[in-house]
Amino acid sequence: MLTLPMLGAAAAGVGALSLPGAAQAAPVKIPLIWQRQQRNYWCGPAALRIAISAWHDDASDLPSQTSLASYVGTNSGGTNRHQMLSGANHWFGADTYDLEDVESRGGLRSSVALREQFWQRITNGIGAWVPPIVNVVVPAYSPYRPDDWNNSSEVDHWFVIYGYEPGNRIVYIIDPASGLPEFDPDPTYGIRFDYLCQLVKKAYLHF
Repeated sequence: MLTLPMLGAAAAGVGALSLPGAAQAAPVKIPLIWQRQQRNYWCGPAALRIAISAWHDDASDLPSQTSLASYVGTNSGGTNRHQMLSGANHWFGADTYDLEDVESRGGLRSSVALREQFWQRITNGIGAWVPPIVNVVVPAYSPYRPDDWNNSSEVDHWFVIYGYEPGNRIVYIIDPASGLPEFDPDPTYGIRFDYLCQLVKKAYLHF
């Protein structure tokens, strides 16, 4: 399975995401190692492996998706938020990650305070080399989906944030589903923060 070190990687199509009049602050990114998810319901284990790579320079030091899926209990229905938290703190160390459960509050789109808290946690996590691991629920043909997604049915998915651009509030994603049908062909891409917030309806893991 292909692994790519993402040091300084440019997000696909980010130029099209610039907001008029916004300051062009330099992006802040951390290097992560990408690997495509090996089963269609293994986005959780694959996202965990990508996040764990923040603390490893060599892909050979990383746990396999198989071992991650076994440890957290992933099944054909996927990986839930509590399983993801357990896996993240097993490999990063106890209490490195916290779980923010926003489903009962209507998701991030329901509250400016929740969105601003999320932004602060993105910047804090990237600064600490503890990348946020995010669950999104993307309806078919949603206007908020990433630019090169073409999902014809709802997608419930885990991916990792590896950077951000402060001025334009662009978030940089490294996605274990990239290259699969209906997903972005590139391992990394940018998305507007406000669009991402429309898609975070359940939970995310943060430093």
